[in-house]
Amino acid sequence: MLSYKNTTTEVAASGIDTVIISVGATEQFGPFLPMHLDTLIAELYAESYGKALNAYVLPTLPFNTSEEHANCKGTVTVSPNILTAMLEDIIMNLARQGFTKFVVCNGHGGAYWEAAFVKHINYKYPRASFDCPKSQHSSCLDRSSDASWFGRGR
Repeated sequence: MLSYKNTTTEVAASGIDTVIISVGATEQFGPFLPMHLDTLIAELYAESYGKALNAYVLPTLPFNTSEEHANCKGTVTVSPNILTAMLEDIIMNLARQGFTKFVVCNGHGGAYWEAAFVKHINYKYPRASFDCPKSQHSSCLDRSSDASWFGRGR
């Protein structure tokens, strides 16, 4: 496993073709929990999947669709259009560099955009393999125990 903490030389020499993109959130969790709890969860998923898949792990994006908490002081919410456009740009930039497999680890339970995004990306870019292994949505399967799931058919 490599991460954004490695050098570009190390990443290039590794031969790794899988990228882990984690998405957290910055939102209220009541009076006693930190606002970056979803981000911490996403980071743990990313590290676990990075090790299991020998992948390149990007830094966790700390913002998500958090409209349900938008009136709570300190919460940051972004529209699903902005978030998914940014994710698509990240994926396409890395695909140009030779990465072919992408996993999104989401730590936020209110991320209703996941299933549509996975379907859209897999349709739009059939040469890349993209999934969301830990999700509340039925179209994103939990394949965490099977590192071979990238070879699936479409």
